[in-house]
Amino acid sequence: MHRFTSTLFSLLLWVFPGQVHAQDFSSDAFDAKAYVSDLNVVAEIWKQDELSNADVSVIASVGCGLVRKVAADELLLNTANWFETVEYPEPNVIQETGIEEFVAFEVAEFRKAGATDAAIALVEQALFDRVSMPLEAPFIDKDLLIESDVETSFCNARFLGGVDPNAPAGEAEVFLAAAATDVIVGTTTIAIDVLISMGSGGMAAGIMTILSGGVGYDLIKKGLGG
Repeated sequence: MHRFTSTLFSLLLWVFPGQVHAQDFSSDAFDAKAYVSDLNVVAEIWKQDELSNADVSVIASVGCGLVRKVAADELLLNTANWFETVEYPEPNVIQETGIEEFVAFEVAEFRKAGATDAAIALVEQALFDRVSMPLEAPFIDKDLLIESDVETSFCNARFLGGVDPNAPAGEAEVFLAAAATDVIVGTTTIAIDVLISMGSGGMAAGIMTILSGGVGYDLIKKGLGG
């Protein structure tokens, strides 16, 4: 309990080393409300025991729209610029921050942002099962989604192509749906936490919010097979 309290106390004291300049990144790129809405839609589908072809089509459609929005808003470029304005925590600070503490923080912030219970369960599973907290600030490849051609994969998967929409989805289709979901969760994590970091006029951010940028990007890469 003492360790948890100490960690929370340190979050409140963590500050940016210098002034954040408005031209460095645009807050408009981090449309958390829209991404949470996408996440809520996908999460309801994953509550089922088995995905159908129609379910995969819906998830792919959400993923298609999301990656197009990420590209149009230049979210990854703005995330890279945001990282240049913050002081990434030292490795020992990250190692002392348990995954349970991190996930608890994220769950609370996702709830504030409007995530449903189903979405929260999806986020918890993604963070516990597939995320490691980067010990160094990540290099954000602003062209990652373009280079991976994920837009084509997700957008093409929207079309059923004559298959039975009610039939169970095949292994490849379920894999694609899971990949799209990782990208959605990762993008939403970045958007929520960057906006939190800017909540005091861009001058203060907790360790958790800075870590979340790296974690969110890591989850996006995992969704793309990286």
